[in-house]
Amino acid sequence: MPSLGRKILLQYCNMKQIWAFIVFFFSVVVNAQDIKTSQIEFDKAYLQAAGSIKEVSQGGFYEPQFNVGVKGIFSKSLDMKLSVGTASLLSKPNWISSGSEKISLVDAVATYRTNYIDFYAGQFLIPWGLEGTTSEADLFFQRTLLYENGYFILRDYGFGMRAQNSGFSFDLSAHSGEGGGSYNSDNKLFVTGQWSYQTPMQTSIGLSLTQGHYDNTQLRGANLFFKFNFANIKLMIEASGFQSIFNSVQTDWLAWHGDIIYHASDEINLLARYEQYNPNFQEVQNVLGRGNLSLEWHNRDSSSRLFFSFLKNNESLNESPNDEYRITWRIATL
Repeated sequence: MPSLGRKILLQYCNMKQIWAFIVFFFSVVVNAQDIKTSQIEFDKAYLQAAGSIKEVSQGGFYEPQFNVGVKGIFSKSLDMKLSVGTASLLSKPNWISSGSEKISLVDAVATYRTNYIDFYAGQFLIPWGLEGTTSEADLFFQRTLLYENGYFILRDYGFGMRAQNSGFSFDLSAHSGEGGGSYNSDNKLFVTGQWSYQTPMQTSIGLSLTQGHYDNTQLRGANLFFKFNFANIKLMIEASGFQSIFNSVQTDWLAWHGDIIYHASDEINLLARYEQYNPNFQEVQNVLGRGNLSLEWHNRDSSSRLFFSFLKNNESLNESPNDEYRITWRIATL
């Protein structure tokens, strides 16, 4: 990006100005379209409840999650999605205070579609790998350590463009880097892009890249993913590597996971995952690992899903008794 253009973006990228840009841009589009009719419809509903039994006689219930959304269709080219739900769905990065709110705006994105490229703006899942672009209703596992502990951004506000043709696709966005629902106090910007290819058999490979600043830290990273479908088996492998620089000190870290999903019958899937997070390649650190073995039961249209899971947690330096059995019930409109 030219230095002048980058300087302008960094100087003027804050939440109020981004939303002002969104309102202005789409009001121009709406007026240009000479829209005579519009339609508001129910878009989605998601509800999840979970409980667990942990080692050392611990257990209980997790905070229930929900997300309810509507969609406004203003023309063949212009639509907007809006959803409200549990604030924890934002999965804010750990360099930002999570706040005390329990309910928050989760997704709010307007999209203008052309014959070749779609332009969008608002608050959205940033284009980062397989998991990062998958909504909670469509997940087979809980969020990985990468998002559970806020090591990277899940949802954020900004604007972008995307396109796809003959299996190839790209998605490029500029966003605040402070997570959904946050105020861009440092006026700094992240740029994140994803490029992928998917075959007619739903096998896909992709690459994501990101670079940005928060506080006095520069962060850049890459994500590589591969998804393979064969008969009743789905295999997914994904790795995210990052490099952060703070006061001239460089830290390299990695998060990865491998998933296997076996379609055992029309109502049952068998699931297995192993994931790992290494916080620093240069020093001896506490590497976190987690294995997951699950049985998933779902009804015919998968609007109701029940998960029985065993989670094995391990730490390379400070091992603690924290394995658990978890039961999760999810209801979602698909």
